[in-house]
Amino acid sequence: GGGGKAGGGAVGRAQPRLLLLLAAAGAVIGPGIDSLHNQGLLQYAAGRGAFAAGPFASSLAVPPLLASFYAVAGSLVPFCDSLCAYYGLQRAPQPSSPSASLLHLACAASITALSSTLYLSSALTATQIFAVLAALGLAQWACLDATAVGFLLPLAVSVAGPLSELPLMLPPLNLWSYVRPDWYPFG
Repeated sequence: GGGGKAGGGAVGRAQPRLLLLLAAAGAVIGPGIDSLHNQGLLQYAAGRGAFAAGPFASSLAVPPLLASFYAVAGSLVPFCDSLCAYYGLQRAPQPSSPSASLLHLACAASITALSSTLYLSSALTATQIFAVLAALGLAQWACLDATAVGFLLPLAVSVAGPLSELPLMLPPLNLWSYVRPDWYPFG
């Protein structure tokens, strides 16, 4: 048992089988969702694992990176859930069915695809695009989750995710670059 400490007990630990499932989803589904976002926004460096198959463009580095990301982010959910419970905040609900999980995934993929469309249209400023995407993310959270963990963890990822790409875009790796780099918090 956890003895009431945050992160203790079965709820506070991600199970190895779940982490492997998350990593597999990150390696397989993640690049597909990523390709929705990067069409026209991102240029993969030739000779550094870049490839294209029809409208799908990616890099051989993307599946292992997203496998790691999905496993790490997924492992944080039970810890954050336990921490919120410790402080009396609402705990994260368990997905009620595979269809509920697919709905979450479809909503996230739709917002990701829309982000690419908005950036490519050049009709809105980066600040306006950020506001639209933040409003959609907030609506998704309110409709599908509405928990402290469901709000705080994606918020942290929305800032840490772009920052974690910086070493991959700089020498010596130079795996990709953005056509219109105007990321929050830098843009």
